[in-house]
Amino acid sequence: MREIDRVLSSVLMICLGTFCIYLGVTEHPENQAWYSQAVHATGVVVDNEYSHKHDGFTSIVEFTDTSGQIHIIRANYAFRHINDVVNIVYAKDDPSNAKLFTWVERYFDPLLCAVMGFSFIWIGIKAFRDEIQFSDSE
Repeated sequence: MREIDRVLSSVLMICLGTFCIYLGVTEHPENQAWYSQAVHATGVVVDNEYSHKHDGFTSIVEFTDTSGQIHIIRANYAFRHINDVVNIVYAKDDPSNAKLFTWVERYFDPLLCAVMGFSFIWIGIKAFRDEIQFSDSE
């Protein structure tokens, strides 16, 4: 690989890492704003079914919104036992689009973006540093 290609690859990794961190940082406040305006409720797991789409079990959760209407949601990646009580959040104008109120739902995506971003930046900086040291030794 030519020297310029290695340097460009390093710069690309650093840019990709910066973009991932940007996504994580900008997504988190949007999530926090949504959660702060969301309505909180409790639901009960009424069933579990196997989801071929997610290749795992999905919990079927039933909850009642503030107007007394019953809604059923599928909580992907969240296997719970039947009759478990779970915390639910939903937008006041759209209770059918509710989700579980868990740490994973709230923080996993921004945290994953940040970890990936810092990893890409670290790899890019290390590769760039190694390339500089390699070219200085020649």
